Amino acid sequence: MNTLAHNKLDDLPGTVLRPRYHRDRLTPGIVHIGVGNFHRAHQSWYLHRLMQEGLAHDWAIIGAGVRAYDSDMRSRLMQQDYLTTLIELDPKGTSAEVVGSMIGLWRLKMATGH
Repeated sequence: MNTLAHNKLDDLPGTVLRPRYHRDRLTPGIVHIGVGNFHRAHQSWYLHRLMQEGLAHDWAIIGAGVRAYDSDMRSRLMQQDYLTTLIELDPKGTSAEVVGSMIGLWRLKMATGH
């Protein structure tokens, strides 16, 4: 299995869409608590599509996790440069697109109230 990473995007099959924008030039504009599947397949993808059009480069996403298992998510996403892949299933076939609108993920520790 290939690892998803910024420096390996050119190794992907030509049918896989990838960011055409310079991710290192993105600046954060959104902090989103929770970066689960729904977020990554919707808000993150919509921002990515705007960035593909040369827009919203100052609206990159910084994820924020508040639960203990978010540390694992942060580690996994960090290893792949916060890139994610959206797979679209359609009766006509499938497609894959690498989404690059997320540029970081914080693990927030909540006060316990003690």
